[in-house]
Amino acid sequence: MSAARFHYLRGGESSLLLDARPDEASLPRIVHFGADLGPQPDLQAILDAGPKVMWGARLDQPRPPCVLPGAEDGYFGAPAIDPVRGLKLQLQDVTSSPASILLRLSTADAPQVFLGIEYRLSPHGVLSVRSSLRGSATPGWLAAMALPLPSHMEELITFGGDWAREFAMHRQVIGTAANVLQSRRGRPGHDRFPGLFVGERGLGDDHGDVVGVTLGWSGSHRLSVERLREGQLIVQAGELFTDGDSVPSTYESPWCHAVHSARGLNGAMQALHAFLRDGVIPANVSSKPRPVHYNTWEAIYFKHDLATLKDLANRAAQVGAERFVLDDGWFKGRNDDRAGLGDLYDRYITAVVTLAFSVGARLNPALISKQRDHLETCCAALVEGVFNAGLGTPITHARLERQTQSLLRVYLAAGRTANPVRDQWFNADAAK
Repeated sequence: MSAARFHYLRGGESSLLLDARPDEASLPRIVHFGADLGPQPDLQAILDAGPKVMWGARLDQPRPPCVLPGAEDGYFGAPAIDPVRGLKLQLQDVTSSPASILLRLSTADAPQVFLGIEYRLSPHGVLSVRSSLRGSATPGWLAAMALPLPSHMEELITFGGDWAREFAMHRQVIGTAANVLQSRRGRPGHDRFPGLFVGERGLGDDHGDVVGVTLGWSGSHRLSVERLREGQLIVQAGELFTDGDSVPSTYESPWCHAVHSARGLNGAMQALHAFLRDGVIPANVSSKPRPVHYNTWEAIYFKHDLATLKDLANRAAQVGAERFVLDDGWFKGRNDDRAGLGDLYDRYITAVVTLAFSVGARLNPALISKQRDHLETCCAALVEGVFNAGLGTPITHARLERQTQSLLRVYLAAGRTANPVRDQWFNADAAK
């Protein structure tokens, strides 16, 4: 446990300064995230140089946002934990190292709640943040990260679009309100990528001060950027609980990653790519050259037959392909887009593997066909097993369809320690 007031992390082009004990009554707060402040900055001077609220119609003692905005009085923006319901948190202890800070907050009175916020700053300059919760409180929203950004940043870049025009860039000036991006589909998609950039106006690929934020989560999510009336700029990101769900009493959020660069979008992306290669992708994967893919879709669509696939595989090998990807159509009975989805029955993979390819296969675990017959491995039986095991709530939306398939939603609780879908589809096949 550290008794120090200030905790300072630096890496790449980024640095983080945290004030763990602003006063006896206040929770810790982030003084700075952005440009590297150097090896030995005057931390008190940086705190004193922060902007002061001077206009009228304000609190007599304005209180800057804490590490969990909304958890203490005097904050009027979107909360990072909601509802609070009179939850009075206090700092329990701080553990720090040159590359990480772990804050533990708790309630002094019953019902007791313990909340952790962990910060890690990589050598690439990527700040990774996650929150955790243990106790009787079950809020509907708990941000993985709530981060104040430099107040001079005025431009927001998000990404959206649709099929065949996905990941289109959208730029806008940040007003005096909240910009909220969220997906309730149980996944990201063409219209809701869980990431954004905030920077100075006019930033470009190779110039401008910018912070990039991305949530490491492939389910429903929420990101927001809010300019408070007091002038602070706050970005939040986290897992979104929908359909009446709430944060479990024992919960660990996904990681959220933020990076700063003074070299525009390319500088931020270079740091994120290096972090991904060195810190996220397993070493036995990142150390290998990426294989040349051959995808079967435009060649045969749903008409998968062994003779045709062998011929395509031989031709692909002759032009240098190293991975043969079976696209939609390899499921049993998947002869058009109305049947077979969910019947995970291998008709072709073994034959292609004999050609010394690595093999990929397209899966869509969010959909299931009404017409299917390989029930021992189909997704319907799998979801029912999840329900019977008490791991979550399966919902088959009989009236909601996409691409003529029924939509599925599977929610795994208990910190996602078990994943029958993954175990059935991947681990079992890998063991064969």
